[in-house]
Amino acid sequence: MLLHSCSGKFPPIPAHYSSDLKELVEALIKKEPEARPSLQEILDLAYVRRHMGLYRDHIARHITERQTSFQRSLSQFNLEAMVQVSSSVQRSCALLLATVPRHCSCALLLCRLA
Repeated sequence: MLLHSCSGKFPPIPAHYSSDLKELVEALIKKEPEARPSLQEILDLAYVRRHMGLYRDHIARHITERQTSFQRSLSQFNLEAMVQVSSSVQRSCALLLATVPRHCSCALLLCRLA
């Protein structure tokens, strides 16, 4: 691409691409940098704005589908019961630590793992 850029000669853009895309690519590969469009000029093109909107809609739809799938997966678990078990384990560890001498490393290790 660099060699083509220096010479200003590029192979033709394949016919299966839209005329809008061909025009954009041709503008971007002009030999003189000053003749190339600025980022703002590119973003202002109706073609680019339309495709950015389609992409935004696609991402929004995809995120919603992912969130629904995630919520469906979570619904299989009884999270409230898990929280209660976790609280129960923490209380048990607190009682264990209060009654077992500090030098008992097994009790300390078990409570840290919980």
